[in-house]
Amino acid sequence: MLRQDTGLPDGDFGLPFTTEEIGEGVEQMVGALESGLRHLGEEVSGSLRIEEDIRDLGGRIRERVQRDVDRFMKRQGRRVKRAARKSAQTETRRAAKAGGTATASATDGKTGESDDDTRMILRMVADGKISPEEADRLLQALR
Repeated sequence: MLRQDTGLPDGDFGLPFTTEEIGEGVEQMVGALESGLRHLGEEVSGSLRIEEDIRDLGGRIRERVQRDVDRFMKRQGRRVKRAARKSAQTETRRAAKAGGTATASATDGKTGESDDDTRMILRMVADGKISPEEADRLLQALR
């Protein structure tokens, strides 16, 4: 009926384009849409990989920092022990020169309490609350 009224050839409904052109346009739009969706999927997949890499990086950083802290604590522990030995040797020499014996704090058997104090001081150094020099002075004062 529409063809009869317009007097136009088959498939031409008075529009500025033919049905074949519409079909081609739709095919091009579907192709572009598929391509866009593929690209979007690749981007999302890449983002997920990046997020996973970031999580892995955070774990690796945390492990590295923990190793560094452990090494630092061990070094500080060795420093404190050397300082304590040196201090004890100096104290022993002073006592020997004075004709006395070693100080009571070196021989009174309170090593457990001293160890706890030493650990606490080392933890304060690791937390950055005091410097290694301040820790040495504190440990010498404990002895």
